Amino acid sequence: MTTAFGLILVGEDESEPAETATQLAVELAAREPGSHVVFCHVVDTSLLYDRAQIYGYDAMPIHVNIKDEMGVVLARAAELAAKKHVDCEQLILDGNPLMKFLELAQKRNANLIVIGSHGRRGLQRLFLGSFAEHVVRRSHCPVLIVRDPKAAPTFQHVLVPVDGSRCSSAGLDLAILTAKTHQGKITVLYALDVNRYATSLAGLGAKILDVDLLRDSLQATGRAFLDGALARIRAQGIPCDDRIDDRAAWEAIDGVASDLRADVIIMGTHGRHGVQRVFLGSTTERVLRSSTIPVMVVRASE
Repeated sequence: MTTAFGLILVGEDESEPAETATQLAVELAAREPGSHVVFCHVVDTSLLYDRAQIYGYDAMPIHVNIKDEMGVVLARAAELAAKKHVDCEQLILDGNPLMKFLELAQKRNANLIVIGSHGRRGLQRLFLGSFAEHVVRRSHCPVLIVRDPKAAPTFQHVLVPVDGSRCSSAGLDLAILTAKTHQGKITVLYALDVNRYATSLAGLGAKILDVDLLRDSLQATGRAFLDGALARIRAQGIPCDDRIDDRAAWEAIDGVASDLRADVIIMGTHGRHGVQRVFLGSTTERVLRSSTIPVMVVRASE
């Protein structure tokens, strides 16, 4: 059986998105014999003890209490993994949450990071929206962001946007691997985003004489990208189809994912730049903030 993710690192806190991330990570691992899940929470000790010094209270009891509470959360996660016969471990670390979490992912050579899109605030915060976005930008491995507790436990239908960039190619590679693992299908999407192209050209001093002509040109380019992607997918024996959408990239991704009831969106962190750009970092971030289905983001290797 094809294995997409050998070691899955899960960010834990007491929020509902983190609980959803835990459930989804366990389900993914259960489908891949030999996978190992690491449930991790990082206590923000810098914030905790800095505040204690400022306001003049003893931070140690709070620190111990946080660790006790998170111990219960991690034990629940491990119990869920045991029910699915998934090998796992539990870690509670101290330090800067972002740095410690990324260091752990690198040290353990994680194949996938799974985190909720929002988490608890205050002293126990770990997985805020901004944290998730920082992890996506800096992680060496794919990152799966989940928000909706109703997220599908398996990825039977994968939506992958393409634009001809190296990052979108990396997203397509990951989509193919994921679809093979889950015996699913792939829909490939190209967003025309005519208005954005016209605005970019105008900003460079070009005159747009015929918007329809521009649309036809973009459609021909998109068709070539889609045909190339479909050929790669079909070569792996995976069912697939495609869509071309007029909307802005992030709106097209969200809208098509919703219309098709896709289980996951898989995309690169950056796309083509300048006039040719479609799926840039800002598009990825907007999709991460707006999508109700899981979004898996991959960065192209340097």
